[in-house]
Amino acid sequence: MSKGTGSRKGSAFERKVSKELSLWWSEGADPDVFWRSQCSGGRATVRNVGQFGDIAAVSPVGAPLLAITTIELKCGYKLWSPFDAVDGACGTLDAFLEQVWRDQKSAMVPYFWLIFKRNRRETCLLCPLMFYKAYYWTEFGKFESSARLNHRKPGKRFPSKYAIVRLDEFFKKCHPKKLKDAHVGVVE
Repeated sequence: MSKGTGSRKGSAFERKVSKELSLWWSEGADPDVFWRSQCSGGRATVRNVGQFGDIAAVSPVGAPLLAITTIELKCGYKLWSPFDAVDGACGTLDAFLEQVWRDQKSAMVPYFWLIFKRNRRETCLLCPLMFYKAYYWTEFGKFESSARLNHRKPGKRFPSKYAIVRLDEFFKKCHPKKLKDAHVGVVE
């Protein structure tokens, strides 16, 4: 891989997810509700006030979602899987979770989403199990392609129970109105 290829790959992934997220949240009306945050990829050295995670609302329509969750995006990273936690080899997962958890706490929101795509695999969403049960557990039960992950590391402060679902299934089966209705008045 040539120098800088990973950065370009991550930026393209962030643009793609921003558009998909915008269309889902606006129910197909606007592809420009969310966009890459100004400091995406550079938050370790620079922090913009009020921006946490990799996704920012560029329209007021998107503010209610970011009032309840921060969103971190990860693309590539060949040699990792969220299921490495089962084997106890979860250094990369720990780093991702620590980053998104830190952003969640800084933003003072109740949840976080880690949207990731491994090489030649489907894009997935990892979220705290509490969020999944509150908003996506349907009368038919869990999504077909979802998984539950228990990950407890000594000394770590972030949640230890997660749900993972394919992002396309999430967008298809989870209506944004459920989140909007549940959090009316969070952002005025």
